Amino acid sequence: MSTLRSVYTNIVAARTTFRDVRRFRQIAAVLMRHGFGFLFGRFSKKDRAVARAVDEARQEMEAEPDTQPPTQLSTTVIAKRLRHAFEELGPTFIKFGQILSTRPDLVPVEICSEFQGLQDDVEPMTLDDVRLVFQEELGRKPLDVFAEFEEEPLAAASVAQVHKARLELGDEVAVKVQRPGIRKIIDADLDILYFLARQLLEVVPEARLFDPLGIVGEFEKAIRKELDFAQEARNIERFERNFKDVDYLKVPKVYRECSSGRILTMEFIRGTKITEAVERGLADPEIVARRTLALLFRQFFQVGFFHGDLHPGNILVLPENRICYLDFGLVGRLTPEMRDRIVDMLFAVSKRDYDALGRILFEMGEREGPVDYDAFMADVHEIGERYLESVPLGEVDVGGLFQELVQGAMRYRMRIQTAYTMSTKALMTVEGLGKRLAPEMDVIEEAQPFVRELLKERYSPDRLLKKGGDVLHGLSRMARQVPPVVTRLAEDIDQGRFTLKVDDIGRQKEVEDRRRTDKIVIVGLSWSVFLVSGVLALPYDEYTILGLPAVSVIAWLLSLAPGTVLFWNWWRR
Repeated sequence: MSTLRSVYTNIVAARTTFRDVRRFRQIAAVLMRHGFGFLFGRFSKKDRAVARAVDEARQEMEAEPDTQPPTQLSTTVIAKRLRHAFEELGPTFIKFGQILSTRPDLVPVEICSEFQGLQDDVEPMTLDDVRLVFQEELGRKPLDVFAEFEEEPLAAASVAQVHKARLELGDEVAVKVQRPGIRKIIDADLDILYFLARQLLEVVPEARLFDPLGIVGEFEKAIRKELDFAQEARNIERFERNFKDVDYLKVPKVYRECSSGRILTMEFIRGTKITEAVERGLADPEIVARRTLALLFRQFFQVGFFHGDLHPGNILVLPENRICYLDFGLVGRLTPEMRDRIVDMLFAVSKRDYDALGRILFEMGEREGPVDYDAFMADVHEIGERYLESVPLGEVDVGGLFQELVQGAMRYRMRIQTAYTMSTKALMTVEGLGKRLAPEMDVIEEAQPFVRELLKERYSPDRLLKKGGDVLHGLSRMARQVPPVVTRLAEDIDQGRFTLKVDDIGRQKEVEDRRRTDKIVIVGLSWSVFLVSGVLALPYDEYTILGLPAVSVIAWLLSLAPGTVLFWNWWRR
């Protein structure tokens, strides 16, 4: 009964969310034709429009579609079917697949790999459509904005196409024009994707592991950002500011006066795709490979803002082995804490420290329920040994290792934040490209200068003082909160409102581990407070011991005990 009620709820939801039932029929027909008829096998007749659309889609089939989930098919076969279906379904689904190809934490690796080959090759817009977008956005025709505007596009994709033009001052530019009506199409398709995700959960309960509704939600956020060309312009300008002192990176100039939310005018760059440049002898493969990797590490560790779609088609080579990035619609951001964790993971890889690798990955994950920590660590050891044992560091597939670790975390219902997975995808792509151009390149060695610089910054006096101040602020805030909490607790006990429930579920080991961790945290806080207090007291040198302020010396001496305890616990682990 609960299943029927849930299906009915989904159908009722369809009535209120579908913007285009005809489009739903088209999608249903394509998915049925590619073996996904099981998504449409359970329908109530309460919603006549939806039921009629499904019936019409079935009638287009030469044979009755299979209404059973393809449980016997391999993931590789399902991935190929999805890819062909998405290519047939058009812009929204192509973009959906392309974005999913960068998210190994959300879908299996076979699907990620297959979606990387999605073809975004569509018929170009007519010149009338281009003029319509210019009129709506800038209030002028293309030839009123530019001295010259080539009618034939340089490239046409599902969301936009690019034309070459020339400004009145003579600058050559590339003009990216969004397709008219694409937002309405995507809005309608998103409604249907949400409905299909609910249907998948209903028909295949095991799909909850991959959170289909969450996947569609992630896609919606990403596609809406890509549809905002003003945001892409801001991304380009930020890259230009971040790398203005790097003479071997070229970032296209944005012409704001000729741009809007649906039109983006950029400097036209004459370059060659990176792989073609090396094949034709127009670039030194080793220099280009090292520069490409160095640029990525600088984005990760120094800037915390990185290009999220660095496939070879988006990297051009200019004369003198200079690099140029294209297409800044997809970017990622890393906080200082995220950068620290990536550095710690690279350091653990270089030391082949599987325990540290597991602990860092566990900290990175957002857990959706209890995790069997011992089994999780055993899997990390197995993956680490497979990639690192008896393999010289220069030959380690770092991107592949990180991707498999992320997928392993997913098996334990641990979600890894988008920024981490995007950075893993970028590292895999650039590492693969770099080793293709310069097989002898050592990724770990190339990362060392950036790692050392970040470690130096991590333990700088300024950062230690800031961290110490944050710790002291947190402790003082906690101290202010304790009295009222204790007072309320005492009142609840006195008036009989306080109850205590204990469930003994055989987790004594977890309790002991947590108790031990709490002790270490308290000792660590004590050590931090004494250490930082000593630093903060350095200006007060009225009384000295051995030439140092007495207060600082006393604070540091007091920090020795907790510091020793911390070191001993670290050594034992």
